[in-house]
Formats: sequence, structure tokens, C-alpha cells
Amino acid sequence: MSEEKKTPVSPEFDLEAFAKQVAADTAAEIAMKQAEQKAAEQKAADEAAQKATNDAEVQKAAEVADQEKTKTIVEAGLSGAEKLMNDVESRVNDNYSNLEAVVKNLESQLAEKSEEIMNIRESKRHFSDRNGQGDWKKTFEQDILDAKFAGLATGKGWDSEVAKNVMEKVNTHSGVQVSSADFEQIVSTNIERDIQNELVLAPLFREVPMTSANMIIPILPDSGYAEFTSGSAVANDNLDMRSASYGDDAGVTMAERVLSTKKLISQSFLGNETEEDAIMPILPLIRESMVRAHARGIENAILAGDNAEGVYGTSAAAFEGLIEHASNGSFNTVDVGGGSGGIFAAGDALTAADLLGLRKNMGKYGVNPSEVVYIVSQRTYYELLEDAEFQDANLVGDMATKLSGEIGQVFGSRVLLCDEFATPAVSKFGAIAVNPRNYVLPRLRGVTVESDYEVINQRRVLVASQRLGFTDLIDGATSKWVYMYKAS
Repeated sequence: MSEEKKTPVSPEFDLEAFAKQVAADTAAEIAMKQAEQKAAEQKAADEAAQKATNDAEVQKAAEVADQEKTKTIVEAGLSGAEKLMNDVESRVNDNYSNLEAVVKNLESQLAEKSEEIMNIRESKRHFSDRNGQGDWKKTFEQDILDAKFAGLATGKGWDSEVAKNVMEKVNTHSGVQVSSADFEQIVSTNIERDIQNELVLAPLFREVPMTSANMIIPILPDSGYAEFTSGSAVANDNLDMRSASYGDDAGVTMAERVLSTKKLISQSFLGNETEEDAIMPILPLIRESMVRAHARGIENAILAGDNAEGVYGTSAAAFEGLIEHASNGSFNTVDVGGGSGGIFAAGDALTAADLLGLRKNMGKYGVNPSEVVYIVSQRTYYELLEDAEFQDANLVGDMATKLSGEIGQVFGSRVLLCDEFATPAVSKFGAIAVNPRNYVLPRLRGVTVESDYEVINQRRVLVASQRLGFTDLIDGATSKWVYMYKAS
């Protein structure tokens, strides 16, 4: 029997599984390609960013180098101008009364570097508010002051080119219409403010506005004691002066005090041939010197006016100062001897106890320590620094500021340094204690700045003036006491 031929049977084919496998392989391949493409794009982006960063750093380095180069060039150009300004400032301060000589000596250099000097000044100003919403008086304050002094120096007043430019700038940027009268008020106010900032003694005393050169004010003495009585009648007048005995019929007599002012003037000269370009850069220095001259004059007059220790002498050119008020018998003396160190012996130095002694002699005017102020010279100030009692007393209370001149406190009273005392010597004064409430500063008007031309001298004179005075309310009171060196 022959074998039957059989057809081999192939295994069963799973179509569904095959389809799934193909789909999975395709998805993996697509994902791989996408990942490779994304990596390539990220790499390209990173390379572009790195290149941009490098380019930016190179550009920044180049800009910094250019800025440094420009800065070096500007500094090199301005250094000469700055040195020139420092030289001019020192010369103006040393020889303020003769500005003509100062400007003439440096006129060519000032004219040459005028633009650079003006740029230096402009770089220190900030005009952040140009929309008319701010205070134009503050914004353009320096420009207005420069315009005023430029007009004085050239004799053109507010018709100078500088003044016209400032007025146009104010009217354009501030949105208000101003006139030269507005500018004059700003100049007067600012100069007076600058003078006040330089003062040490004057702020201690009350200012009294005056309507005329002389004014009479009434003074009412202190009253006596009222009277106790069992009946309705009073045996004596019970409204007497404090100086009257109880029961006297003295009554209260009104007194009066005459307040007067004297004119304080500073002047300086400018040559007729002075160029505007040469004078413009130093206008602030002229103004500062004028302010300083008035401040020194006021301080010296308040301390030593109408006294041999002051610069104004005893001819009544100035009002009487504190030393003149106090030296009429009401002063303490200290034996300075003639030690090896000169006229002052080594142990003869002002102490905190000496200041307290001055206050004790003031009587009722020295009872309240907060109402007493000690004014000391440079020498006595350094002597106080060596005194242990002053160092201890100085730890109490707030310390001073340079603005007020206060250097410390002694037993609750302020100590001020004033450099207007005469050089220490026998019979000279070194300190003074004062109760400022008994003194007033009459003032007739503010500071006025004017100019005029002297034909015969071919020069222009700049004049700043004000009227003020100084006096006590209760004449002869012990509201001041001074410390004087005397020979052994």
C-alpha cells in the first residue's frame, strides 16, 4: 500500500499582532527622528545664543573702552579748568574787595576755559522737572542768581543775554509768566538765606521787623506783691513795681526802649574792560565771597561791636555788641600769670567750672540752663577739651551740628564756638555767657545788591547792603557775663 502524499500545513499567521509590531516600530522610529531633530534644533539655538552673548560682550567691552577713552579725554580737558577754578576761588576769598585784580590776572585763562568751566557747573545741576508742575523758583534758582550777578558785572541788569535766556527758559518750561521783579525777590531771599546759614551767633536772638530806621517799643517792669486784707478797702496801692517795698505806693511806671538799625555794606570792584566770558565762570565765587563778608561782619558786630576788641572800633560805626554790654563792670577775670609758655601760665585754662561761675553771676537770668548759651574762642574751646568736667558734662544731651556752631553742653547749657574773638592776650576776653531772651535783632529790610559805574576809575562797583541792629531789652541787666584774662 502506497503512502498518501500530504500537503504540509503552515502555522497559523497572526495578522493583528504583526500589525501592532509594525505600528510600534514605526512609532519608535518617528520618535527617534523627532528627538534627533529637536536635539539638533536645541544645539543650533544654543550656538546662536552663545554667539549672541559673545558678540554682546565684545560690543560692551568696546563701548566701555570708548567710554573710558572719552572720559580720559574729558578729564584731561577739565582738569585744567578745575585747577583754574580752585585758584580763582582762593584768590577771590583772599582779595574779595579787589575783584578787578583777580579777574585781570586770570582773564585770558578764564575766557579760554569758559565753556569747560560752565560745563562743569552744568554737570552738577539737576533739572529733572521740565513739565511745569514743579517749583520754578527752586529749579532755576542758580540760573537766576547767575543772571543777576552777570547783569551787575556788565551793567546791563536784567537786559543782559544771560538774563533774557533765563527768563525765556523759565517762561517756556515752567508754564508761568515771570518778570524781573520776581527774580529780584528770589535773589534777595537766597542771599539772605545764605548769609543766615553762615551765622553762629545771630540765630540765637529774636529778629524784630522794622518799618523805619528807629522804632520805640514799650517795656513793662515786673510787678510787686498783691495785698491781703480782711475788709473791702485796700490801705495801699497793691500794683507796684517789683523793686518797690511791700506797702509802698510806687505804682508801675512804663519804660521804653528805642530800637535802631545801622547799614552794613560790602563792596567789590570789577574793571571796565572785563569780558563777559571771563566773568561768567566766577559769578558763584563772587556771590559766596559777598555772603561770607556780610556774615563775618554781623558775627563780629554782635560779639564785639563798638568795642576795641572788634574790627569796627569804638567810633560807634557798629552797634554795641555783647562784650561792650558786658564789660561795664560785669565780668570775671582770671589770673593768667606770665609762665614759661608766654603770657599764659600752663595751669591757667578755662574750665567747665569757670563757665558755671559766669552763669552764677547772671542771677535770675542764669537759673534756667536751657536759656543760657556760652560763647567761647578757639583757645578756650581747646582748653575745655582738656577739662575732665567738660568731657563728662558733654556726654549729656544732643551733640552739636556744624551749622549752628554748637560744640557741646556744660551743665545743660549749650557751648558755641565763635572765631571772632581777639587774639588771646592780657585784658582780652575769651568767653561769654548770655541769655539771648533779653536781646533782639532789629531788621529794617533784607539784602539789596546793586552796582554802579565809576567813570574816573573806569571800573564797576558791586555793593550789597542791609540794615540791622542789636540791643538788649532790659538795660543794665545781668543777662551777660564775660571771662577776661588779666595780668598777675
